[in-house]
Amino acid sequence: MRHDTFSVPSVLDTAEPGADGEVERWDGDAFSAVDGSLSTLVMQLVRALVGLTIAYLMGRVLSDEVFHLSDSEAGVGAATAIHVALSGVALFLTSARPIRRDLSVQRSTIAANEAAMLQRVAQQAFLRDVHDALEMSETEGDALDVAGDAMAEALPGPAELLLADASRAHLRRAASATGSEAPGCGVETPWGCPAVRRGRTLTFDRSDHLGACPRLRDRGGDPCSAVCVPITILGTPTAVIHATGPVAPDTWDHETIDRLEGVAVQIGTRLGVLRAMTKSQLQAETDPLTGLLNRRAMEERVRALRQQDMPFALAMADLDHFKRLNDAFGHETGDRALRSFSHILRESVRDADIVARHGGEEFVIVLPGLDALAAMPILHRIREQLRENVGNALLPSFTVSMGVADSTFSPLLSDVLRASDNALLQAKTEGRDRLVIADLPAGDEAPVDVHT
Repeated sequence: MRHDTFSVPSVLDTAEPGADGEVERWDGDAFSAVDGSLSTLVMQLVRALVGLTIAYLMGRVLSDEVFHLSDSEAGVGAATAIHVALSGVALFLTSARPIRRDLSVQRSTIAANEAAMLQRVAQQAFLRDVHDALEMSETEGDALDVAGDAMAEALPGPAELLLADASRAHLRRAASATGSEAPGCGVETPWGCPAVRRGRTLTFDRSDHLGACPRLRDRGGDPCSAVCVPITILGTPTAVIHATGPVAPDTWDHETIDRLEGVAVQIGTRLGVLRAMTKSQLQAETDPLTGLLNRRAMEERVRALRQQDMPFALAMADLDHFKRLNDAFGHETGDRALRSFSHILRESVRDADIVARHGGEEFVIVLPGLDALAAMPILHRIREQLRENVGNALLPSFTVSMGVADSTFSPLLSDVLRASDNALLQAKTEGRDRLVIADLPAGDEAPVDVHT
């Protein structure tokens, strides 16, 4: 069963004359015609005249043939009374009763139109609230929380939102109707769901019918009805709202499905916007070759650490003799070396640590919560992982030199970077493939060589 997306007529009551003078009035999904043509008016007059003529003839018959009324004053009064009574009956039958019937039909039509209009206004108000709530959600998690509340308000029973993962190969329950238990659909992939595969809403009157979804039939228990509404995100159906209810003719009426489809459209649109924004932000913050943060993004992360009064160690790392490697083996090998070292950096640091490509073959590692001495084990682990990796990644052997400082050196990031860069230059001068801790700005000691 297919259902169209919810829409509200822009004109609830039209009065444009059609063929033969008919005026059509909106009546929900149907139209009733009020005929205002000249021929109908003439026919109405003819019926009234015929009725009055028949009433007059019957009055004459009753006056002359039945009651034998004389021309006296009493006889004329009785004859007049008979004519008036018969004329009144004729007018009631030929005019008053049809008019009353038409008015009754019009009152019913107006009442039905008003009820339908109020229903659609309520639908619009609900969808507007959903839209406003989704517009205020800043993350995909926030949007999914709104989806749970919206499903709870749109449906009387259990409902869940199944969302494809990043690979679009698996479906997971991302949200369920607030305050109710999830129906527990067992579909595992987007294309395993008939509603997603067909790209349209599907309703199932009974779970034990032959035409029901196989995953609905396999659940066992008492029979139930269900509806599945696919959600399109960035042009592709990659999610579905699945709801179950009792076996009853009015469980999934047109208004309920309209409301649920409206929720699905709103959720799909917002998730698409949030994902597009996330992708755009990620592209703006990352280095395209290595996938690490770029310099500007690193500086923004460090600025946030400063605002939180979080101390940090900052190390600068530079691949040794990188130009010689590029010249001897080609730029493609040089790019593979950069990507390999970037992978080692990501695997060696903690989740909260910040790793960025500072430019060329130079990298920055920011370790929140540590000072320069406490950062040494992590930095040495990076160097050790590099030694092991270059022998296994079909890359020529290369090493890395590092200089490390921390946030106690200066409140300015530029000063901390300069201190770690000076320590890096010291490591290069002393033979490369080593880690040097920068000297404090106020001291006269040389940087500490902690090469191992």
